[in-house]
Amino acid sequence: MDKIIKKLIGSLDKKKSPKTKKSPKKNKVKLDLTVKEIRKCNTVLGNYQIKKDTFTTFIKKSNFSNNTSIYTKFPENIDQVGDYRDNQVEIKAMIVDKLGRLYIGGDFNKIGNLVCNNVAMWDGLKWSSLINGLSSQVTCLGIDSNNNLFAGGSFEGSGNYNQPGFIYSKNVIKWDGTKWVPLDAGVNYNVNTIGTLSNGKIVIGGAFDKSIGSETPLQKIAMWDGTNWINLGAEFLYDKSIYSLAIDPTNKIYIGGSFGLPASVLDYNTKVWTTLIDGSNNTMDQIANALMIDPITLNPIFGGIIGDFGTVTQVHNVIQFDLVTNTWIPLNNPDGYGLNSQCFTLKYDKTNKKILAGGTFSYLTNGGDIITPLSRVASWDGTFWSPLGSGINGSYVQSFANLADGSLCIGGSFLGSNNLWSNGLVVYTKDYVNIVYKNDILYTLTNLNRSITISTNCKDKYVFQELI
Repeated sequence: MDKIIKKLIGSLDKKKSPKTKKSPKKNKVKLDLTVKEIRKCNTVLGNYQIKKDTFTTFIKKSNFSNNTSIYTKFPENIDQVGDYRDNQVEIKAMIVDKLGRLYIGGDFNKIGNLVCNNVAMWDGLKWSSLINGLSSQVTCLGIDSNNNLFAGGSFEGSGNYNQPGFIYSKNVIKWDGTKWVPLDAGVNYNVNTIGTLSNGKIVIGGAFDKSIGSETPLQKIAMWDGTNWINLGAEFLYDKSIYSLAIDPTNKIYIGGSFGLPASVLDYNTKVWTTLIDGSNNTMDQIANALMIDPITLNPIFGGIIGDFGTVTQVHNVIQFDLVTNTWIPLNNPDGYGLNSQCFTLKYDKTNKKILAGGTFSYLTNGGDIITPLSRVASWDGTFWSPLGSGINGSYVQSFANLADGSLCIGGSFLGSNNLWSNGLVVYTKDYVNIVYKNDILYTLTNLNRSITISTNCKDKYVFQELI
């Protein structure tokens, strides 16, 4: 085994491509390398140490799956500089587009040496600003059927107000890949949440009651049809604000929001609103910051500042409505333990097939006793809440996104995890993905079709293919 490892390491460090060798027998190493572009080798099962310049990492192979979980960060730090909010970074929204690019939005103005006002894009190698960015904080992001980015929040538009190049579109705007595009000059109050219908059209929710340009009346929720905002609201939303929405595959739009707003659903196809009421006439009208659709049951799951209501007890900030039995079901461990403080975001983790929650919570509780530290982030497997590694050090977690390689980005207001300092954004990796940050380069090990790819922001790429 030592000979195999030495042979592998030595070959990777060669400057010239080695001579082609005959096909090996199983459990032998075949080196088929080219310089600078793609380097391939078949390896037997085991632990391998790969060295290239100053980069060292370990690959533990067992069908490319291991149970290690680590937090790491992007090459450059995210900052808020130049005013009273120095280093008070908040990553409030994240989304990955159809090309695998990560967009982040929040309250920040710099990444490394790059000026990027409140919104930025990571293409897998580097960060990019979207021209002048947006004038104030971004709270939500969405992608339409044409891969356009929609941003919502509390801003005046792109650039500096009344300065050359400023694009006015209050609280909501579109990025078409090259420029910012106003949407009927925006809406008059905050946009808090964005969803996408099955036809690819964007739905926004918030505190607004009209568009700015045409002054179209809007009742807290609206759809962009490509030219105009279409009102989807109803009278019961008059003095309320929508904080969260989620759309199921049949175009049912679920909403939650400010205290006193009952959790409700709009059937987009019939335009009929229905309040979610269980068999005992219980409605949930507490603060719902987060909403997601369970991809298996299609049940809506609400997160926020949610306690007991009516005859529904042992509620610890996350609860689902069962559409089959018409019952409210708190997401608690079998012993009744749940999240001790508010939930800001919920997401289905496609890599690990679990529900993720982020917020201000720090442990599990049954209303009295304290168990299992969670540190702002946790996963739900359908029965139990579990921590994600060492968790997050800071105020709260507010956003998640699965990258193309399966790793999980976590955003919010925090300073990192454990001994890792990273302002507002970290990457959590488990099972098929490992990421190593060293000497200003982000190295990513990715499982792609039963292979591991180590990619860097330089030209070298190594592919380790499992023997079949």
